[in-house]
Amino acid sequence: MPKRSFAEALSRLAELAERNARTQFEIGDIANDQIEYVERRGPNGNGPKLQRMADAAGISPEALEQRRRVAHYVPLLTRVSNVSWSVYREIVTGAGGAGERERLIRLVAQPTDTERGAWTVARLRVEMGRSPVLHAQTEPLTTRIAYATPEDKREAAVALLNDPSVRRDINDLDTPVSKAFGDASLGRERSLQEWTREREAGAAAARARDPLTKPMDAAQALTDLEDAMERFVLKVADVFPRVTGMPDPARDPWARAVFMRQLVARVRGAADQIESLLNTGTPSGDIDNWVAEVLAAGKEKR
Repeated sequence: MPKRSFAEALSRLAELAERNARTQFEIGDIANDQIEYVERRGPNGNGPKLQRMADAAGISPEALEQRRRVAHYVPLLTRVSNVSWSVYREIVTGAGGAGERERLIRLVAQPTDTERGAWTVARLRVEMGRSPVLHAQTEPLTTRIAYATPEDKREAAVALLNDPSVRRDINDLDTPVSKAFGDASLGRERSLQEWTREREAGAAAARARDPLTKPMDAAQALTDLEDAMERFVLKVADVFPRVTGMPDPARDPWARAVFMRQLVARVRGAADQIESLLNTGTPSGDIDNWVAEVLAAGKEKR
C-alpha cells in the first residue's frame, strides 16, 4: 500500500470521522425508532429489548443510551456532515438547557477557525467557557461528574453511599444529602408503584378477556376488595388514637385540612361504590370514569 501524503491522510481521516458520525447517529435513530426516547423513566419492560439492540450494535446498553440521547436532541435536519458525533455529544452533555443546546447546534453548523474549518471538541469547550481539555484536577467536581460515563457515575454513587460520612448525612434529616437521597428514593418508589399498577392492570385485563380465567379473577377481586376494606379500617384504628388534633390552618404550610377533606370525599366515593354493589349485587354507575378520577387524583398528589 503506497504511503499517503499528509494532505491525503487528513482527507481520509475526515472521511472516516464523517462516516463514524453517520454510524453513531444511525444507531441512535434506529433504537429510538423502536423505543421512544424519554429523558427520565422508571422500569418499563424495555430493558431486554434495549439489551438485544445493544448486543446487535456491539456496544453496551449504556453506550446505546448515549447514542439514543444524542440522536434525540440533535434532529436529523440540524446535523452537519463535517461536524463529528463527539462534538454533538459534547453539546448534548454539557449545554445548560434547551436554549443553549439549540444555540450551540446552530453555531457548529458554521465554519470555525480550525484548520479544516470544522468544529472540534476542544474548540467547542472554549466556546462553552470551559478548558479545551477535561482536566480531572482543575475542573469543578460537578463538571467532572457531568462528563463521566454512566458506568463511572454508578461506580462513584456506590462508593459514596458506602462512605461513612455520606451515610451519616443521609441519616441526618437536616442535610442536603439526606433530602436528595429522600427525593431519589421517593421517585424510585413512585416509578415502581406506577409500573406495578400498569403491569397488574394489564394482567387483569388479559384475565378478564379469557373466558376460562374470568370467573376465577372475579372471585379473587372480591376477596381483594374485602382485604382492602379490612386493612383500611385496621390502619385507621391503629393511627387515629395517636392523633391529637388538626394544626392551625393559618400556620400549616401543607394545608392538611384541605387535603384530608379531599381524601374523605374519595373515601366516601369508594364506600358508595361498595354499598351499591351490596345493594344491587353488581357494580353500577360509570366505574371506568370513577377509577380514572381516583387514579388522576393520586397522580396529582404525587
